[in-house]
Amino acid sequence: MRSRAQDFGFTCPGVDSSQEAVLMFQSLSIDHDKNNFELNGEIIFGGLPVSRSNDDWTGNILLISPNVLREANNSLRIGARDDRGSILGNVDDFVVDNVVVMYKTR
Repeated sequence: MRSRAQDFGFTCPGVDSSQEAVLMFQSLSIDHDKNNFELNGEIIFGGLPVSRSNDDWTGNILLISPNVLREANNSLRIGARDDRGSILGNVDDFVVDNVVVMYKTR
């Protein structure tokens, strides 16, 4: 992360928001579980798991609850925190890459 939090906007054409969806991504060098991971203001269960190693990429698959995704104006917020959960200290420095959202359409 270059800053304490970043928002990434995206669309989901034809999404059936009443169904669960899947969020897949790779992560590197996540040191603790206090970092923030939200989709459209909802905390994603499972969040940013701690990396087994700072040298290896980790593949992650998380469920998105029904009624979270929208066709337009979706926002994924990734927030770096320190090991106490604060944005004021020495925040975690990590990488999230190759983010994919899979969803059912109407």
